[in-house]
Amino acid sequence: MGSREATFLALGGAVRHLFHQLRAVSERAAPAHDGLTPSHRGVMESLSAMGPRTVPELARARPVARQHIQVLVDDLAELGLVEARPNPAHKRSPLLALTPAGERRFAAIRAAESEALASIRFSVSSARMAAATEELAAVSRDLERWLAAGPGAEAR
Repeated sequence: MGSREATFLALGGAVRHLFHQLRAVSERAAPAHDGLTPSHRGVMESLSAMGPRTVPELARARPVARQHIQVLVDDLAELGLVEARPNPAHKRSPLLALTPAGERRFAAIRAAESEALASIRFSVSSARMAAATEELAAVSRDLERWLAAGPGAEAR
């Protein structure tokens, strides 16, 4: 294995580890007694940031299976946190949006997470975090292009 591949695999491992830590921070900061998980929170975050979206759009943004997103959306709808709206562009794929209760719930989750994050003494400056974010976004764009090219795409 070459140095580039080893470095990429180390980066992937670090990102996965950080992902699980972020999940734990979210669960500790805003424990849900009604079964709401960080995955549900992620769907709520997407709808809050991007506005109404279909299940396929939410799935592509992650990327995960539509069926997984559908289960999460069904749970959120049962809790009264999301609602389906007519989609003028597609009769069978409604737009999903946060309800007012969903907006309040997500705001409360965000506030709890912000409070938790404010209590953490990070050894990395905000500027270095911003630079790391830019670098990860560039790696993500490269992976997205490769995935979009489909099976058999040439590695660069």
